[in-house]
Amino acid sequence: GLKEAVTPVLDKARANARRIQDDGTYAGSLAIASRKGGVQYVLKSTDPQAGVKEFARPGAVMVTNRAHTERSARMVANRARVGVPRRANAPRVMVPAVESSHDEVLSRINARIEEVVKEVEHG
Repeated sequence: GLKEAVTPVLDKARANARRIQDDGTYAGSLAIASRKGGVQYVLKSTDPQAGVKEFARPGAVMVTNRAHTERSARMVANRARVGVPRRANAPRVMVPAVESSHDEVLSRINARIEEVVKEVEHG
């Protein structure tokens, strides 16, 4: 029942991701995964550019460091100007989905716990 309780987070995250101008890969890559034997659930993305789409300045792009040296990494970072934004309306997808779903998820978890308690009491 816990995985069902957290589905509003995934629904809201996907809706938020659809508003980002990309090819739909971010919304399609979002999923809920269980950890610690189903006691903990996380919202995750398999999109390799998820960090950029979630946090970077609008219009930022993913860049690679082909030389794999510290100097070339600095040069790429300076040229690309990719980074966490200032006043860029971020985070855009995951964090707002979690924050706006808190009360609903908590209510669903409490309802499921009550159901389990009643099942145990009635045998």
